[in-house]
Amino acid sequence: MRLVRLRRNVRDELPFVTVVLIVALGFCYTLASGGHWLRGVAVMAAGLVLGALLRAVLPSATAGLLAIRGRLFDAVCYLVLGLAVFGFGVLVPQ
Repeated sequence: MRLVRLRRNVRDELPFVTVVLIVALGFCYTLASGGHWLRGVAVMAAGLVLGALLRAVLPSATAGLLAIRGRLFDAVCYLVLGLAVFGFGVLVPQ
């Protein structure tokens, strides 16, 4: 019974889990690679932009934890955060 409930919860939160895994992967890559940290930052930014896309496309019932406020507000916030992370990553001198 617990396994079925866990599977259902993960399935219901799949968009959120996907975004978190992509951002975590980028963060781990940033920590692991000394000279190529900008690639990890780009992966983190791509994860946030993907979150914006998913929030804009999916209805609130299936967006899971990506849905915090209204659809437009959430999508714009994720998009701005993703672009800001990438922009600050590019601005930092190598």
